[in-house]
Amino acid sequence: MKKELSNEIMLITYPDSMGRNLSELESILNRYCSGTIGGVHILPFFPSSGDRGFAPMAYDVVDPAPGRCVSFCADAVPQ
Repeated sequence: MKKELSNEIMLITYPDSMGRNLSELESILNRYCSGTIGGVHILPFFPSSGDRGFAPMAYDVVDPAPGRCVSFCADAVPQ
């Protein structure tokens, strides 16, 4: 399915920069940013030895610390 591009705000964040995990991030976005952000780009979520995820120890494993993908990313990531 081809999606039409639109000029919208894209939030780029770590899963724990606006709250402690993905669930809190979703709550904050729903409470304070509802209808203002067109998309969310979650920065590296691989287990990492440092550098906030940019030094991955493995690319085939998702770090469980931020929690499971919640409703705002359910369409983007197969579960």
